[in-house]
Amino acid sequence: MKATLPYIYSQRFYEENFEWINQRIDLFEGLFTKEWYDGFRRAVKSADELNILDRISEITVPTLIISSELDIITPASYQLEIKNRIQNSRWIEIKEAGHASMYERPNEFALAVIGFLKTAEFEIKIK
Repeated sequence: MKATLPYIYSQRFYEENFEWINQRIDLFEGLFTKEWYDGFRRAVKSADELNILDRISEITVPTLIISSELDIITPASYQLEIKNRIQNSRWIEIKEAGHASMYERPNEFALAVIGFLKTAEFEIKIK
């Protein structure tokens, strides 16, 4: 956790919320098992070998791509490339946030999702 969290959040958020982040580290260390970490390592390794651009144009449902201005894990330029390859996609960028924009800017993140759901042309069915 200590190795990954500095990259997930923007530097400013990390510095301003250092105590909160350390509390989350303590919480996660108590919850996550060896099996969870093994699975996480496999996921990271498979992501390194995954090229989503090969098949991404097959996505045909309305799609929202949420980028973050300060995301160093998946920079906005990569996400714009994804947007350009998905029909019916929309892209927004949340300013002054890192990869975990849903924590750094929860209101903006939620408003983006709600706005997309209200305006996208598809039917949502819950069974």
